[in-house]
Amino acid sequence: YDRYARGQGSLSAAELQGLNVFNGKGRCNQCHGGPEFSNVAVGSLSDRAFTNTGVRPDAEDGGQKPASLSKFSSKTVRNAELTGPYFHNGGTLTLRQVVDFYDRGGNFASPNRDSQVRPLGLTETEKNALVSFMLALTDDRVRCEKAPFDHPSINVPNGPNVTAVGAGGRPSNQCIKPYLNVNHFNP
Repeated sequence: YDRYARGQGSLSAAELQGLNVFNGKGRCNQCHGGPEFSNVAVGSLSDRAFTNTGVRPDAEDGGQKPASLSKFSSKTVRNAELTGPYFHNGGTLTLRQVVDFYDRGGNFASPNRDSQVRPLGLTETEKNALVSFMLALTDDRVRCEKAPFDHPSINVPNGPNVTAVGAGGRPSNQCIKPYLNVNHFNP
């Protein structure tokens, strides 16, 4: 995606359609805006940095303190392929399930729910295109822990150690995979 944004690459037809849904009919950019694809990012903190999306009933979901209006931070969509399960309760396994959640307007009605979380009426093609676009936001340097995303070793007393990954990253057959190796197009 970043190469495309700099005019140095392209997106597939499905990814481009997904970008259009993200910024248009899906209203995703209302909470996942800017180059970081998150309204929580430094410099782009907005009134939608913390939102109630109707994941659980308000009485069960405290959220941002001290208000406790079931508001949670709008996480980045960058590298989301590798960060499941999703939402603050881990209740959604695939990116398609996330898209379906927003397409139906959340799980629970609430007077505190953000006005942008309402039924979208996306087609199956638009849903799959949106997943394709989100997958295009995965940086292969992150996936394979290549510089600048490599890390030193971490020696944990009485626990497992984390071995160092150098600037060259992991071999392609050892790169990070989605949680439980899920197919993100599965509803």
